[in-house]
Amino acid sequence: MTISRHLKLTLFWLIGIACLVAVAAVWVRDRIHEAAYATLQRQMALATQLGVVETTVLQALDAESRFLLRYPVEGVDESMPYVGEAHAAAQSTRTALKAIVAINAASGLPPSNPSREALEGQLSLFEVELGRVVRLITHKGDANSGLVGEMKRMADGLNQYLESLYAAENRPGGNRRRRAATEDLLNHLLFIRSWEKDYLLWNDRDILVPATRRVAQVIDELTRGPLTGPERRRIITYLHTYMIYFERVALNSVQLFTELDRTAAISDELQGILGRYAEAEIAHVAKAEERTRQYAHNMNMALFGLIAVLLLIATLLAVRLTRRITGRLETLVQATEQLGEHGDVAPIVMHTQDEFARLADAFNGMVAKLSEAQVRLVQSEKLAATGTLSASIAHEINNPLFGIQGCLERILKRLPQDDPDWRLVSLAMREGQRIARLVEGLRDFHRPSDQTMTTVDLVGVLDDVFLINDKYLQGAKVNLVRKLPKVLPKVKGTRDQLQMVFVNLLSNAVEAMPGGGTITVEARLEPGHVLLRFTDTGKGISREDLPHLFEPFFSTKPEVKGVGLGLSISYGIIKRHGGEIRVSSEPGRTDFVVVLPLMSEAPGPVAGT
Repeated sequence: MTISRHLKLTLFWLIGIACLVAVAAVWVRDRIHEAAYATLQRQMALATQLGVVETTVLQALDAESRFLLRYPVEGVDESMPYVGEAHAAAQSTRTALKAIVAINAASGLPPSNPSREALEGQLSLFEVELGRVVRLITHKGDANSGLVGEMKRMADGLNQYLESLYAAENRPGGNRRRRAATEDLLNHLLFIRSWEKDYLLWNDRDILVPATRRVAQVIDELTRGPLTGPERRRIITYLHTYMIYFERVALNSVQLFTELDRTAAISDELQGILGRYAEAEIAHVAKAEERTRQYAHNMNMALFGLIAVLLLIATLLAVRLTRRITGRLETLVQATEQLGEHGDVAPIVMHTQDEFARLADAFNGMVAKLSEAQVRLVQSEKLAATGTLSASIAHEINNPLFGIQGCLERILKRLPQDDPDWRLVSLAMREGQRIARLVEGLRDFHRPSDQTMTTVDLVGVLDDVFLINDKYLQGAKVNLVRKLPKVLPKVKGTRDQLQMVFVNLLSNAVEAMPGGGTITVEARLEPGHVLLRFTDTGKGISREDLPHLFEPFFSTKPEVKGVGLGLSISYGIIKRHGGEIRVSSEPGRTDFVVVLPLMSEAPGPVAGT
């Protein structure tokens, strides 16, 4: 037999064996896929039902919590839908538990999970206890309603009597000590009423003891105070009667508190059983997964011969692919070295649609981002310089400011609260305090702000800004047009910093109109955000200056009017609040738009104007 014939026969056998291996590989692959798909289906179904169990149990607990929190405010009848939600969620949990039993049975696993019976029993106990709490709340609410009415009547009567005494002593010739004692009694009564509301609304059991002590303290002060005779006896009678009703309400609530503690314990146990049940079901799934893995392992061993044959082909292909890969990698390495040496590199262009083309695009994007980062680094250095300068002048501002604050405090002490100038002096004191905080903020400008953010009413902040700058606007012959609603949704922020931003924008608008003009301030709501627009009729900002407007020390004003820090500081404040400042300008008009996120929204990208 010739060598040529041997080669042909060998090739024929190799082709035949390759075909048999291919058929076997397809068969093994199909069997493994079927087993894996069936296991995956069971896992997905079980995971879905377990998710339903966990979700519905948590929904039931959440509905119970909302009922217990809301019934003191809304009433039992208005809060009953939460109870219905809890029962509906418990029923959904039972349905999901039955579905899990069916899934386990279809998988050949034991259908019984000991934790399932415990979970169902605890659910039933939870529903029964919730019904007992509702009935007890309804019963005790009826019993306490009359007592609460008497408490309110006693407190209102005492309040009216004290106010009449205060009014009598507040007239010319009145006794200052008696007036002060009456005012202290009114303050004590206000504290006691606030504790009463906390007790009735939020079931605060620790209120009764301090309330009783406060009443005893008031009575003790009465015996040593300037109020004597019938006045003292009448006040003490009011206080004693009020506390008798308060203590009777507390006694009626003892059983309710006991049931609430029992309900909390049942809810905690329900969550613990839920965790144990989930662990048991996961163990069931692990058995099915182990059988599937063993089946796949046996099938994969049959493919070992096929892998050995394909290894040679893969080696040949790898050699060819390696040559193509190393050439393109060399291009990327050269570009990276050039970037490290010179800090810049021309974009890499590859005329393919494979992974290397995407890698080249990513490299080009990285180079662009590095350039942007360099620009931001320069901006950060400017901000650091701003912080150093601000810290150096803070001491010089604080010294005269402390003197002004002291003078204002002395003036305020001499003015009665009904004096027309009292509000203006008080506002001046608050503004002085704000200036002190702002100076401290400027001194720490290069560090992140550590002021606590609170709920801020934007309309109130703007009202203060307009009041402070009223004379300034009139002197500059500027007409202020307000297009603000009476109420805006609250935002989370620092009031002083936001007021600083608005004052800065208003001042810039006035300085842009040296001959007078109109400033329009309007607000608009968008999904998740509030937009505040400051529009002036000034000369406008040139297109060349717009990109540099928020840079430190950049200013279009004469040197005597500014150093270019106001907009840079304002920009940083708004960014820390999760918002942004936008500016657009044309001859005869400039718009500054401040965008702030509402409290219910997390800071993120904001809608366009």
